[in-house]
Amino acid sequence: MAAVHSIKEHEFDATLKSQEFVLIDFYATWCPPCQALLPILDDVAAEFTDELGFAKLNIDEARALSINFNVRTVPTLMLFRRGELIRRHSGLLQKAQLRQWLAHAMVTTPNDAPTRVPMNVRFLG
Repeated sequence: MAAVHSIKEHEFDATLKSQEFVLIDFYATWCPPCQALLPILDDVAAEFTDELGFAKLNIDEARALSINFNVRTVPTLMLFRRGELIRRHSGLLQKAQLRQWLAHAMVTTPNDAPTRVPMNVRFLG
């Protein structure tokens, strides 16, 4: 998955199995921060092409999943590894913040050996 694509509720499980790491953006069309996040996700998705899959899920069309994952604010980003939720973040992130959050999460996943960090990612702190 090189780009962020919209998925429906029935595609959720298959999307999680499509790559080792998958980021799901729980969003709403009426949410200004969600709209601001879309170009940021597109840019970051292009940078993480080989390491990470990106998808977005409209909470108004996927109520059961939104309830199941306790999505109370949008945007909410959830990072999955091998189908398991490993990190979540609610609210808008700038591009550098999102890159750092993803890179850190991908190398500090529980119960597993470190995963390589893409060459163009630097930690900010």
